[in-house]
Amino acid sequence: MLPRVQRVRLGKEYAGRRARVWADEHTVHIVIDGELIRSVASCLDADNLHELSMRGAVRAGPPPAARAAGRLGRLEPDTVIEVDRNRASRRQSRHQ
Repeated sequence: MLPRVQRVRLGKEYAGRRARVWADEHTVHIVIDGELIRSVASCLDADNLHELSMRGAVRAGPPPAARAAGRLGRLEPDTVIEVDRNRASRRQSRHQ
């Protein structure tokens, strides 16, 4: 990854484990041990992807999951999305 452009935070439970990153201009997927851990909207553009390939990244196969909702535009009615509320709950627990 290019930290100046895209960061994906993972929990402490993944420390020391090898992650496979699948990225395009729409979505970044993180896979560990064959399990999709996280999908986020991509901040990468064509130049960033080219830079990654120059640093040794190889072309990936098909994406491990659908595009991240942040880049899909308008969602259809009854579309189910996942919301990660961990950050808000951490702040609340500190103030209690």
